[in-house]
Amino acid sequence: MLRAIKDGYEAHHRIRIADAAVVAAAELAARHIPDRFLPDKAIDLLDEAASQLKLEAESVPDEVAAAEQALLRLEIEQRALSAEVGTAAQLRRQWLDAELERTRADCGALRAGWEAQREMVARIRELIRTEETLRAGEDQARRSGDLGRAAEIAYRALPEISRQIEELEAELAAARTTGLTLRDTVGVADVAAIAASWTGTSSGELLAGEQP
Repeated sequence: MLRAIKDGYEAHHRIRIADAAVVAAAELAARHIPDRFLPDKAIDLLDEAASQLKLEAESVPDEVAAAEQALLRLEIEQRALSAEVGTAAQLRRQWLDAELERTRADCGALRAGWEAQREMVARIRELIRTEETLRAGEDQARRSGDLGRAAEIAYRALPEISRQIEELEAELAAARTTGLTLRDTVGVADVAAIAASWTGTSSGELLAGEQP
């Protein structure tokens, strides 16, 4: 049942959901959330994990924000020292000039990397929405007896959309840099993190409990 509604949640949040995350949601909900009922509690786990990942993708990453805050502090110090005289102040200004140049370059690279990844995720989201629209069109065509249209969608349009999504996901994976990773797919760890917040048990313990 969860797999049957996965496509709808992907289209709603415009976030991919890994099959392993679906399985994890069902298992974690069944074993560790006794005060709620299946399949609702598993669906809620997936829904909240997808919402959290979508919010994460739309927010400025901590790495970018920290770098820009560091740059701002240097700029404030540079301004404060601009009227100072003496050898110590001069040496400090020289150091600040070099540090500002390096930090501006680092900030620019981080923000550019994040913007590029965000653009890829946005394109993937639009393709997911198109994919869901096509699926609905295929279903409507089948029900109305328009088998030619249904076949066109099933065997040409949908595979082409899937190909484009796969290419973009590969491009996104290649664009990721150490410490700056924008994700577009809900995984097991995302579901476990939500379950941990509900139960007060660490996600590591929850996942360890699922090992055979």
